[in-house]
Amino acid sequence: MKRITIAITVLTVIGISLIWKPKWNKENVNATISFDVSGYYIYLPAVFIYHDLSKVEFKQDIHEKYNNSSHPYQTFTHTNGNEIAKYSSGWAIQMTPFFLMGHGVALITNYPADGYSEPYQAAIHWGSLIIGLLGFLLAWKNLRYWFSERISSIVLLLLLFGTNYLNYITMDAAMPHNLIFFHYSLLIYLSRKFYENPRFKWAILIGVSVGLCALTRPTEIIAGLIPVFFGIGFIGFKAWKNILRENGLKVLSAIIVCILIGAIQFLYWKSIGGEWFIYSYEADQGFDWGNAQIWRGLFSYKKGWLVYTPLMILSILGIPFLWIKNRSVSIFIFLFLLLTIYIAFSWKCWWYGGSLGQRVMVPSYALLIFSIAALLDFIRSKNWFFKIPFIAITGFFVYHNLWVHLSMQHTGILFSDEVTPAYFKSIYLKNTVPDDLVKLLDTDEYCNTKRKDIEVHLKEDFENFPKEECLGGTLGENNSYCITAFEMIKPVISIKADNINDKQWLRAGATFGSTNAVWNIWRGASMDVGFYCQGKEIKRRSLRMVRYIKHWEEKELYLDVGIPKEDFDNIRIYFYTKSPESPVRVDDFYIESFNEKK
Repeated sequence: MKRITIAITVLTVIGISLIWKPKWNKENVNATISFDVSGYYIYLPAVFIYHDLSKVEFKQDIHEKYNNSSHPYQTFTHTNGNEIAKYSSGWAIQMTPFFLMGHGVALITNYPADGYSEPYQAAIHWGSLIIGLLGFLLAWKNLRYWFSERISSIVLLLLLFGTNYLNYITMDAAMPHNLIFFHYSLLIYLSRKFYENPRFKWAILIGVSVGLCALTRPTEIIAGLIPVFFGIGFIGFKAWKNILRENGLKVLSAIIVCILIGAIQFLYWKSIGGEWFIYSYEADQGFDWGNAQIWRGLFSYKKGWLVYTPLMILSILGIPFLWIKNRSVSIFIFLFLLLTIYIAFSWKCWWYGGSLGQRVMVPSYALLIFSIAALLDFIRSKNWFFKIPFIAITGFFVYHNLWVHLSMQHTGILFSDEVTPAYFKSIYLKNTVPDDLVKLLDTDEYCNTKRKDIEVHLKEDFENFPKEECLGGTLGENNSYCITAFEMIKPVISIKADNINDKQWLRAGATFGSTNAVWNIWRGASMDVGFYCQGKEIKRRSLRMVRYIKHWEEKELYLDVGIPKEDFDNIRIYFYTKSPESPVRVDDFYIESFNEKK
């Protein structure tokens, strides 16, 4: 069973990386070294190739050449004029051997030895896969200490195919969460070794692992709780106390090694920025400890952990069954899970940007697989009356997870960080989605029936509007309105609500054209339709037309808004954008009201 499990895992990881979703041979934002990975990575070319850790002058040239992120946010300019890396250095330190391999290949081939060409991409990607597979193997060893080979195999296959761990051991293996999962699994393994046979080498390795976790992502300092408290589960509370008391020097050595590794980041800040501590994230990024978004982090359709990865519900249900098997481990895992959830969703950007599910929870899976295993062990001893529904539910969770992966990484119908409840419910378990349904990403209303009682209230061709320069000219040969500025305050069009209150729906539409599509949807051009009563806003809905129009494309789009039951006296149309460098042209605008045809 062990060989089959490992073979399936290896074949899956390599198959996805070579055939289904290779990133190591891709360019631009689809490359391995892109977005956040390029931020963790930037230390390596700065030190080994450009010898420029303080100014990082190569950053802009690399961004223009490889276009590996929306903008070069990997560093920011400190008050002393030097560039400070946004992310800490632990990831780069651990990936140095793979970087040097890629650099060596680039030097002896025709690839540019600039730190970002294909040899570097491949080296980082395949190095990350190796680390991921080592973490998987360690997780196997840890499970086998308390559970049978069959249970351990089933749990790890569920982890692989039933959670977003699949994404972070394959397509996004270069993200630090795969690396931290490896360290969590390693710490569990080292803890057992230390408590069974207290030796300096185990203590020092524990210190190294915890130090690298914290140096990779500072919040991962909580990894230090694993070797401290997981040991109770291996040898019992009384023996645990005796070992810690009798081996104080070994424990101290682990702490010192951990501190020395963590000091690397402080030395970097002091040498480059002149301060011992520098907060390297943007002003709006940080923790809000008094306003943790726990409910949204767990259950939101936007990125809720248990919505996108429902199989991990089994890990929560399994904690009482783990209590039966090992009380101290179950208590520790339960408390560690609570602490992880609180820290994770206290971050102001609780959905963690563009990622598949809640990537911040992936390292904790190294612990949560124990409670899943305990639940499976309990179900195994029951009759088929219990087994059949459990297998059916678990199978559905796996199917759900695979659909999430396919929808985000292949069909593209599921978006990483902007899903609404209405959109999620409309596309759930589907493989294709009509373009018109994408509107539900911006509004919770959608009219999918035929229309009747259609009444036109306004047609505007903008010929009487002031002539305005717009990149690419006008739509057709006539004048058109150009969305070039952030105009949320001033409505472009306003009409009275005569003969509209008695209808069900309002449709606002036009022909839109773009010459320079916007990468960031939230900065692109939008149209808002608002209902007002004596100046007070009653209802407002949006259409982000940049979701639909590409470079040099013209398209007719419309937004349907349910007419509110409250009294309103006028309707206002707003056009605005946060990207004046990417204007959108509007022509042949109209407003209609109608009823649904049953």
